[in-house]
This record gives sequence, structure tokens and C-alpha cells, in this order.
Amino acid sequence: VHIVTFTTAWELLEQGRLDNAMSLIGLHWLAGQRASLRAASQRAALSNIDAKRI
Repeated sequence: VHIVTFTTAWELLEQGRLDNAMSLIGLHWLAGQRASLRAASQRAALSNIDAKRI
């Protein structure tokens, strides 16, 4: 198992250095969903901050 940033993983994919189908599919899915996942995470974080103020 290797833990790398999305940018590094995407560069490896573009360089043809990834040959694992699960990694390829997962990265393509993440690339398509990344913005919505970040937005949902930010909303959840803000919700937690607001809940602590009550």
C-alpha cells in the first residue's frame, strides 16, 4: 500500500505507471467526484462548528 496525494497519483496514471484496474477506476471516479466531495466535507465541517456553538 502506498499513500500519495491525488496529484501524485494522477501523475503516475498519466505516465502509465499504474497498471492496477482498481486504482485506475478509483482515480477516474475520484477525479469526477472530487469537487462535490470537498464541498460536502466543508459543509459537514461547518455544521459541526455551528453545532458546537449551541
